[in-house]
Amino acid sequence: MKANHKVSVVLLTRNSAATVPRALESIFNQTRIPDEVVVVDGNSKDGTLSIVKQFPVKIVTEPGAGFGHARNVGVDNAAEDLVFFIDSDCYAEPNWIEKILSHFDRAEITGVTGQTRLWNKDRGVARALPCKDRSFSKLCPWRYLQNSKASGARVKHFLDFNFFQNSFLVFR
Repeated sequence: MKANHKVSVVLLTRNSAATVPRALESIFNQTRIPDEVVVVDGNSKDGTLSIVKQFPVKIVTEPGAGFGHARNVGVDNAAEDLVFFIDSDCYAEPNWIEKILSHFDRAEITGVTGQTRLWNKDRGVARALPCKDRSFSKLCPWRYLQNSKASGARVKHFLDFNFFQNSFLVFR
């Protein structure tokens, strides 16, 4: 039996005027449109927000305190039971939401994570991203993580366990 989940997409931005249009277009061109899109902006100075305001999104600002803090702000402002994450320099395949949503029909699934295909490999963050799958799955011994080519999680579990504590986001 399929559950009738509601999906919030949390998009992180900071000085992303060059890349945020493609990220937002990829969200709104999904085969399964999200119920809500929350954009968490880290104090952009380059016109990012004027672009974001052209889309039907909830905008939340944070002082640029880092990815972990921004994701927590996004989860705190998400109204739906599932939250999917994407950054403004990324774009989603058209079936991103649809593809991983079915995993959440199983009650024991807390989150879904998978491979990240990098298109901008010259950026510093690109070298850290491959660590995300291993780190993320080790944080959740109390629930199963189902692998797929996208990421999302149950909001309740993020709130219960404060998933994106800064101590969890140290890359060595």
